[in-house]
Amino acid sequence: MQCPQCGVESPDGETTCPSCGAMLEPASEAAVPNRGARGVRIGFGVLMALVFLLVAAVAILRPAQPSPAPVPSSVPTASVEPTVPVDPDRAAIEAAIRGFYAAIDAGTSVTVSPYVDPKGRGGVVPHAVDASGSTTFTIARAVIGTGSADVFGRESRSAVATTGAEVEFRLRVIHEKWLISSWLVARPDTTPLQALALTSGTAKDVVGTLLQAHQVGDATTLKLLTTERFREEHSSWLDGVDRSSLLISWKIGATKPKGGAAYTVTVKERWRPTPLTSTYTVIMSGGQIVVDAWSWK
Repeated sequence: MQCPQCGVESPDGETTCPSCGAMLEPASEAAVPNRGARGVRIGFGVLMALVFLLVAAVAILRPAQPSPAPVPSSVPTASVEPTVPVDPDRAAIEAAIRGFYAAIDAGTSVTVSPYVDPKGRGGVVPHAVDASGSTTFTIARAVIGTGSADVFGRESRSAVATTGAEVEFRLRVIHEKWLISSWLVARPDTTPLQALALTSGTAKDVVGTLLQAHQVGDATTLKLLTTERFREEHSSWLDGVDRSSLLISWKIGATKPKGGAAYTVTVKERWRPTPLTSTYTVIMSGGQIVVDAWSWK
C-alpha cells in the first residue's frame, strides 16, 4: 500500500504510514463479477427471444378469420313490383285458337291451318262469317297437361257453335308445337245448368281423351277424367311417366249401355310389345262424365 502523503510503500494491513504517520485507507477490493447473475440474464434474454419467435410463428400459421357478415342497412330502399310470368303453354294454346278463328274470318278452310293437326279428329265445318269483322274466343276454363289440353269457352259470334254455345278445343303437342286436334260444341247456352248427357259419343270422347293423357303421362287430366275408385285401383296411371314409346296407337270400337247409367267402351290398344283389348266403364259422377273402371285381356 502506498502512502498518499509521502509516497512510501507500507505493508498491507497497516493503518498508518511508518514514515510520516499519515493515516492509510485500505484499498477497496476489486469487484468480482457474479457469474450466476450473468447466467440468469443470458437465460432470460434467450427465453424472451424464443417467446417472440413462437408468437410470430403462431401469427403466421393461424388461418385468417372470416370477415363478419355485413349488417343489413336500415335505410329503406325502393321496392320493385314482381312481374307475373307468362305460362308459355297457355300462350301457345291461345295463339293456336286465335289462328283457328283467323282462318275462319279469312274464309279459308281450318283443316289447312298451320294451327290444326291434319291427323286429328277435327270437328264440324265452321259457319261462314262476315269477313269485315273478327271472331274472338273467350276461355272459360282450361285443363292443360303435359302434351295435351282441353279448353272450353265461347265465341264472340257464331262460327263453330250457334246460339252462344260453349265450344271445346282439344290440343296436343306435335313436334314441340301446340296444335288443335278436335273441336266440338260442348254445351248449349240455352241450358247452361243442364248436366252433360252421357251418350255413346260422349263416352267415346272421354275414353279417347283419357288414353291421350295416359300416353303422355298427363296426371292432371287423368285425375279429372276418373273416379276415386279408378284412381285407387290403377294408381300407376298417375305416375306421370311418358308412355309414348310404349302406347303407339288405339282404335275405339263398340260402346254398349250398361244398366242405363253407364256405358262400356271397347278399345284395341297397340302396346309394345303386346297389344291389349281394353274395356272402360264410363259413368256420370258429380255432373261430369268420367271413367270408373278398366279391364283388359
